[in-house]
Amino acid sequence: MGEKMNIMVAADFNYLYPARVLLTSIMHNHYEEHIDVYLLYSEISVDELNQTKSIVESWKNKKLYPVEIKKEYLKGLRGFGRFSVAAFYRIIGMQLLPEHIDKLLYLDVDMIVNKNISEIFEMQMKAPIMACYDINNYFQGNIDYHKSYIGLNEGEDYFNSGMLLIDMDYVRTNNTADKLLKDIWDNFERYELVDQDALNKYYRNKVVYLDWKKYNCPCIVYVSKKKCEFIKKEDFYTYTQIKNNVSQKMYDVTEKILNNAGIIHFCTENKPWNREKLYDIDNMKQVYKIYKRYEKILEIKIKRIG
Repeated sequence: MGEKMNIMVAADFNYLYPARVLLTSIMHNHYEEHIDVYLLYSEISVDELNQTKSIVESWKNKKLYPVEIKKEYLKGLRGFGRFSVAAFYRIIGMQLLPEHIDKLLYLDVDMIVNKNISEIFEMQMKAPIMACYDINNYFQGNIDYHKSYIGLNEGEDYFNSGMLLIDMDYVRTNNTADKLLKDIWDNFERYELVDQDALNKYYRNKVVYLDWKKYNCPCIVYVSKKKCEFIKKEDFYTYTQIKNNVSQKMYDVTEKILNNAGIIHFCTENKPWNREKLYDIDNMKQVYKIYKRYEKILEIKIKRIG
């Protein structure tokens, strides 16, 4: 058995349910591993916190530690676009967790973990942060647009902040949370994806990129130029290329990509817990069934806990 898995998730009342589904998927796929979960929260009642804690700790070797995000921590911050102020909890939480944590996995609550990913904690931290390329914005043709906001050059990559493996010693030594929050306060109106832009700017040239197909796989449609061996992002068509392509062969490999993913990210506006009909198409039915399976496991756990 490897080292303990320290995992951070964040939720307010509106996202408590998907947070529970995410936690259920993590625990279900890591029966033997020792896991400490740090739940950054606001506007969640004591009873709901206690029930969430009981759900997590009903699995062997699992602990949940609620960490309240108080209003004073949010001074000068607000929601943006379709994102609530909870988007900033991951940054605030960096300075609230115990100092014995040296390696921390952060996960957005609109994710599920569909395989054992404990190997990620065995990886040597060769950079202050490990993350995955923002393939969703690449497919949409927005990646250069977001890079321009923070001054990244054409050859530099831009990561999605939904999954982050964080070197916490680096965070504490370099006052990372304070620097990120100051940058956000100074550039709130200018940044498009405020917290994600700030993270990409701060960790510029300090990132090791992991395989997005395994560790942060968006639940979107994947159309490939070939039937197998999807290695590079260039192996897939962007949405503009799909729209304009009238002669080249195209292969819908959505089910294969999503079925092989360790972490599936529902990063678009279409969330499986409230948009069931949007997943009623052939290449999305399987991933919706996967999500429903973890919802069913959660439902059983809640009934047993009472």
